[in-house]
Amino acid sequence: MPTEPQAALWVASRAGARAGRGFRFQNLVATLVVLSLWSEGDATAVVTPEGYDDISVQSSSGSLFIQVKSRRESVGDFEATDLRRDLRSVAKAWVKRRDAGLSAATILLLERPVARIPVPEWGSVAAQPASSGRVYPGRRG
Repeated sequence: MPTEPQAALWVASRAGARAGRGFRFQNLVATLVVLSLWSEGDATAVVTPEGYDDISVQSSSGSLFIQVKSRRESVGDFEATDLRRDLRSVAKAWVKRRDAGLSAATILLLERPVARIPVPEWGSVAAQPASSGRVYPGRRG
């Protein structure tokens, strides 16, 4: 059993591992996007981690930008205040890209649910985008 100073030192030394976890989750999402585009035959798509956003996607059907937020299980679900902050950040980035003549298609992807906001079943009508547009290039909603 570590002493109190050892335990405090251990916790302080884990900041890099916690930050790295977020990047690994972001890379997982980018990999899933690549695999989905590849499985649908879009061999010309380009997926760039840390492009104009966490993940930038350019494909035959257009451009898309994905902001990825991760959270350790021990921290719990996102709070509504986190969602508000992240949506404001995404909106500011969206305006900058739009003003630069880039596509406005943007996704905010959260690893965990937002507390007290029900999550629809995967594949249900409520889980589908409001329009019949693509969820991301190469994939129908």
